[in-house]
Amino acid sequence: MATTKITFPTIYLKPMTVNEKEAVRDAISDWRADGVEMTDDEATTLIHQWCEQMKKPQEAYFSAMGTENEFMVDPDTANEFGTSWAYDCIFRNSDDVCIGFQVGKFIGTRYHHSMTCIRPAYRNQGYYSELGDHGLKTLFIGLKNVETFTSNVPTAAGTLPSSIYDLYNGDTDWSAGLLRTQTLLDRIDPIEYQLYEVKKSDWLTWLDLPKNAALKAATFSYEKIDD
Repeated sequence: MATTKITFPTIYLKPMTVNEKEAVRDAISDWRADGVEMTDDEATTLIHQWCEQMKKPQEAYFSAMGTENEFMVDPDTANEFGTSWAYDCIFRNSDDVCIGFQVGKFIGTRYHHSMTCIRPAYRNQGYYSELGDHGLKTLFIGLKNVETFTSNVPTAAGTLPSSIYDLYNGDTDWSAGLLRTQTLLDRIDPIEYQLYEVKKSDWLTWLDLPKNAALKAATFSYEKIDD
């Protein structure tokens, strides 16, 4: 079965499968502030739903391989890419252990990042920061026609790894437009987020700055594989 693999220096990403159920369940075990966790039955149902809804977008994407439209997303927001969420699991290169997952959605040529969850045992080891630092390579280099990236960034420091928070709040060269501020209750306790938009042209200009030479040169590949 065809799938994709995105490789960074110490981690790689692949679309979620039912095999990652326990890892996903562990990653969101403390997501809710009230301590409520998914039961095994709930997790089984949810993971199957997530994997099932990705099938049609994946089939449409892979059907374009070998044509002029390969490695492109469908710009029509009414088609499969614009109506389905994408769930990618995060693995360590060293031992193929699933350490978490991320959720996003292609809306035409825009990718909206919804959430990233890392399993408790693998937090504060640089994996989240690596994903944040290198993730836009997939969208703006690996894919041909993605033009913008949006993401909700917590306004309070400490909710994100400092390197990601400081990027939006301290790097004067970083060009991200603030679209709106909103309070969400998905974690039970209210958290204020700022919705930012990053444009491909601005990000490529930022990546070319001398201070980002190491990031630009770091290991990266985006490939179709048979799994």
